[in-house]
Amino acid sequence: MDRLADALIVRPSLPAPVAAAVDPILERNVMNQLVSFEVDRVMSVHRGYLRDLARRSRKTGRMLKRLMRDSKDAKRKAKKNKTSAPCAKENDDADKNHRDSDSHSDSSGDSSSSSSSSGEE
Repeated sequence: MDRLADALIVRPSLPAPVAAAVDPILERNVMNQLVSFEVDRVMSVHRGYLRDLARRSRKTGRMLKRLMRDSKDAKRKAKKNKTSAPCAKENDDADKNHRDSDSHSDSSGDSSSSSSSSGEE
């Protein structure tokens, strides 16, 4: 009983230094946790930045490939049009001459066709 009474009695104690009350191992563990959380947060932000950068890089790469392909196609078409342009011009001239000769032959062809058809009968 005396021991229990001694335990329950509040004795005035000398103020202990604050540093002595803090466990150095506990303090180190808490600091390690805080640093670990901060490092994790920074790494998460960094990973997000890297992920975004990689996505943009892939998107830019695809865009560059498409532009290169379009440029190559445009050069091919220009070369094809350039080589076929004189032929196309000649074809247009030939069509125009053919149409002109058709219009001339139509007017003369009508009289000849009527005379030839009347001559055959």
